[in-house]
Amino acid sequence: LDRRELGGRLPRSVTIEAPAACHAPLRALLSGRAVRPLDGGRVRLDLELAGRVLRDQEGGTLEALLYQALGRTPRDPKREEADRRAVLDTRLAALASECRTEASSAFLSAERARAQPDGALDEQVNEARRLILCIDAALVNGSPLRLPNFAARPLNDSKGLPWGSDRLRRLCDALLAHDGWTAAEVAYVGDQPPPNVARRLALEVHDIFRDESAISVLCFGPLVYEKQGERFDTVARHAALGDPIRLTLRQLRNSRLVDLGADRITIIENQTPFLDYIEALASRPGPPKELVVLSEGQASS
Repeated sequence: LDRRELGGRLPRSVTIEAPAACHAPLRALLSGRAVRPLDGGRVRLDLELAGRVLRDQEGGTLEALLYQALGRTPRDPKREEADRRAVLDTRLAALASECRTEASSAFLSAERARAQPDGALDEQVNEARRLILCIDAALVNGSPLRLPNFAARPLNDSKGLPWGSDRLRRLCDALLAHDGWTAAEVAYVGDQPPPNVARRLALEVHDIFRDESAISVLCFGPLVYEKQGERFDTVARHAALGDPIRLTLRQLRNSRLVDLGADRITIIENQTPFLDYIEALASRPGPPKELVVLSEGQASS
């Protein structure tokens, strides 16, 4: 009957598991000629023959008999799916009022075009809403954030965007597909990167990072800062010896500038000229009076 509801007709024949005790009841139901025992406890049922016999002898149909025997009501799966799809589309369309950017609106339109009513409709709609909130939050983010801290803003859940999750992948793909600035920036920064790198950069160009310890900068010069009452002059002391030092965003988070005894700040994109430049500065007499930063590509926050 499942196959009849999906295909519009009963199959001509089926093979089923049926112990010997079932053979007589099957013959009584379908006619003796329509039941052929096979090896391994299986039976071949000729449903086309059984339908002809039933129609000739009693004037009824086999499918009506089977529905009656199973106490089952006929269904129209295609119609049911169409109805579920219509309900899903209506509920997705209602999310338009929550879109705050052209990108999230475009994402919603794409979701409606490809939505399939698989599984619980509530969860599909709720997931689309979560992604809309994340897209809009990413586009207006104005300061460097770790991914868990970012997730806590639109989702109220710091674990709402776990690394490698389908939700995070869909968010990154949506930013790349529906926000022109994100796509252009990723292509420029990453030099047409492969998909896995592009997804990571889709977040990083909006200052959203997996780990603040991985966001670092190489610098040289008279920089002194304070954090939680502790004074850090490591950069300046290394600069006095002619050495650059690497600082991470995690180290600088919530820090305060104490002293910057520099007349000039220079940002250099590539490592070789950076090293050549600070070597020239270090060769001059006296402590350096310039802060030099290696941006390692396009300068970011």
